Amino acid sequence: MQIYMGEETDWLEEYVGALFECEFEEKIDIPLSFPRWFEAEAGTTLFYFGIDPFEPEDYGTMYEEDIYGVRHYEQWWGMGAGINEIRSSYAAIPVSVASSSEGFVGVVPRQVVLTLMYFQRLKGTKRLVLADIAFPPDFQCHTYTNNGEQQQEYEASGIPQCETDINGAIATSEYQLEIVYRPFGWFALLNQFQFDQGIYIIGFILSGLIAIVSGVFVWGLNRLLTRLRHPPHFHFSGLLYNMAFPVMFGATLAGVVSCCIINVAH
Repeated sequence: MQIYMGEETDWLEEYVGALFECEFEEKIDIPLSFPRWFEAEAGTTLFYFGIDPFEPEDYGTMYEEDIYGVRHYEQWWGMGAGINEIRSSYAAIPVSVASSSEGFVGVVPRQVVLTLMYFQRLKGTKRLVLADIAFPPDFQCHTYTNNGEQQQEYEASGIPQCETDINGAIATSEYQLEIVYRPFGWFALLNQFQFDQGIYIIGFILSGLIAIVSGVFVWGLNRLLTRLRHPPHFHFSGLLYNMAFPVMFGATLAGVVSCCIINVAH
């Protein structure tokens, strides 16, 4: 149980992350034309994280100060070259609203859970793999105070009204944020393609060899146990052609089209 602003607040379960006491910057009881971050639907991408840590010069400000004390900025906070390089790349992962606990217009979460799933590459070195943000439904309340249709609909579905003051306005704009780090197991990391390229090359070679040995074993077993006087021969060249030609032909066409697009673009 947490004591915040003089009130007792329960979490859905024993928390395993770091807790922070936060406050909404905007006026939560004033509806806007577009949904705010805590009103987003499930699957909505709110922001991005870099999978690897940044150096201070990548996000810090850089400026020169003249004799009058006026700062002339060469780089604003969070706009360094290292951050710009990973935009729209695999080095940045999206933080989306979890499907199990989404937001609703006019509904405020009093508890927010940010989950970061990571790959422990080295001792003291983590790499982010996936991330999501959740608004536990048991700790949501709506901001409607006009007793209208939307308010009645939310209250009928189990979403209560937020606490109000003596004037009938929403009394508080605080919420609790829990940041949870969860490690990925090796099999999940393998499916997320987080290991080095050599691991996957070896894995595909081994899987190919296992498939070939399995095929040879099945064919040999049938060859030994067949009752045919003249069993059919194993047409290796024909099978190789049927398997390899479509792949090679498709890769050639894709390569030609890609080269043409690159040449046109440049």
